[in-house]
Amino acid sequence: MISYLKQACIALLVMSCNQALAIVKLPAIFGDNMILQRDMKVPVWGWADAGEKVEIQFMGKTYTTRGNHAGKFELKLGSYKAGGPCRMVITGRSNTLTYNNIWIGDVWGVSGQSNMELGIQQTDNAAASIAGATDSLIHFFYRADGSVAAASI
Repeated sequence: MISYLKQACIALLVMSCNQALAIVKLPAIFGDNMILQRDMKVPVWGWADAGEKVEIQFMGKTYTTRGNHAGKFELKLGSYKAGGPCRMVITGRSNTLTYNNIWIGDVWGVSGQSNMELGIQQTDNAAASIAGATDSLIHFFYRADGSVAAASI
């Protein structure tokens, strides 16, 4: 009898730890200062436990979905005109993600040869070029593999 009770307690402990560790996650492309493509329904995707409710608040509306059997979720927000800044709040069972300074604009994926990795800080006239850069609405996202996505409002 004691062995059965021990096993039941251990099972309950493991299940409760699993629930406590479950967190909603989004890919690295989502974050503060991101740009979302204007004039199209904005896709948002990520990972959540199977059946877990995921709620996204954005631009005065609340969108709800659930993690599928594979632990993934995806939904489309509204279509928006260029502008910002905005805030997005994603809530799961045990965590909340908040992204600030989001802008709506044009997103470009760029690729090319190795010369595209040359940053302005590596050029001959770097200090003057950086000081003269006045367009704060151009944002860059650098992927782990070194490729770049650029966006502007």
